[in-house]
Amino acid sequence: MRQEYNALSSFGCVACRSNDGFWEALADRPPANIHHIQGGKRKWWYVIPLCPDHHQHGEEAIHRNKKKFRAVYGDERELFIKVRNVMTVAGLWPEKIETEYQRGL
Repeated sequence: MRQEYNALSSFGCVACRSNDGFWEALADRPPANIHHIQGGKRKWWYVIPLCPDHHQHGEEAIHRNKKKFRAVYGDERELFIKVRNVMTVAGLWPEKIETEYQRGL
């Protein structure tokens, strides 16, 4: 699980990427925190990478103002799919997460 979280963290903040363009080089992003998507059963693999400002500390942080975060960046499930798609094309999507994702459908 640590290896998978490190890969997602290396992707950088999905909200920042939404602002700057998803196809920017992966290496240009600072590591992000892991945000667990709520809803139904909590799954270790159902996560998105968010920087501290978008995760907990900023005005649009998901843990401070979920309604505003969703209005600006979209639903967490949509962001999960965006991260999955971009990382898959780049050949960086963790296989273990994909296996769990396919099982969880």
